[in-house]
Amino acid sequence: QESLRIAYERRAEVAQARFAIDARRAALERAETLRKPGLDLLLDASSVAVSESSSGTAESVFGFDSPTYGVGLRFDVPLGNRSARNQERAARAELRRAQLELERLETTLLAEVRAATRDVAYRREAVEAA
Repeated sequence: QESLRIAYERRAEVAQARFAIDARRAALERAETLRKPGLDLLLDASSVAVSESSSGTAESVFGFDSPTYGVGLRFDVPLGNRSARNQERAARAELRRAQLELERLETTLLAEVRAATRDVAYRREAVEAA
């Protein structure tokens, strides 16, 4: 059990598979939020200037002499959003694939640890018999 725990902690491919699962979970959460209504706050600031000389206009714009501000809200409701629904399904499938890959790695690792433990025990018995 201790050897198996150490192997789970130290094997790079297991850590990589866990990282892949975390990344797939984040992608699934993002895909799920695309299907929900959204409310955005919009803020805008700009400067406009009119002058007969082009150098005066540039100075006025970059100097922010005539600022214009705007504030707004945007509410989005996805209606029949098939692409978002399909992205969510794909994200769920990718998450499941990553979880199955981790399970496959853990099974392989378990077999390797058992084989190594068995080999050490046989060699110890061989040394004691000799």
